[in-house]
Amino acid sequence: MNYKEWQPVLFEELKKHMASVPDKSPAHDIDHILRVWKKCEILGKQLKVDMEVLIAAVFLHDLGRHFGQEKHGELSAEKAAPILEKIKFPEEKREAVLKVIRFHEYFVPKEKRDSVEAKVLSDVDRVDALGYVGIMRHLLFYYARGTSIEEIISIIKKRWDSIELKESREVGRKDYEVIMDYFENLEKEISG
Repeated sequence: MNYKEWQPVLFEELKKHMASVPDKSPAHDIDHILRVWKKCEILGKQLKVDMEVLIAAVFLHDLGRHFGQEKHGELSAEKAAPILEKIKFPEEKREAVLKVIRFHEYFVPKEKRDSVEAKVLSDVDRVDALGYVGIMRHLLFYYARGTSIEEIISIIKKRWDSIELKESREVGRKDYEVIMDYFENLEKEISG
């Protein structure tokens, strides 16, 4: 099956899952998945990755995020496994998808991401936390919970520094500059 044929199938499964989650994370909603997919598709083609593995991993990578846990890769993989079976995703590619999901989080050691698909998803997931959307996500996810602007700037820098692929940096550079400009200027205004 062409990877594009999986998109509506995976999208439907994602919508069903999102309708039943107990603690929906507004920063990791369906719009986040679609933004990540758009950039992953571009990078995936450029880097000649297995697009079937990549699309399944993108659409299912945050399933565990909506259960009140920041560390959610393992839970997301557990929830993705029966979905892949249900939709009859190629059996020989399922473990690769689950591994990409399991290790996509920014704090996971990069050595665990041993496929280009894993690096692409992990990088682009970080890039989606930049730019104007990233500003909103950081305000909703961190600032609303009492994180200082100085700490948010540190988080953003660490995420940017952890992006592995130069192609991902090219895709995200403008968004990194936008978010850093915003938070650095916000910090100056707040400090007086």
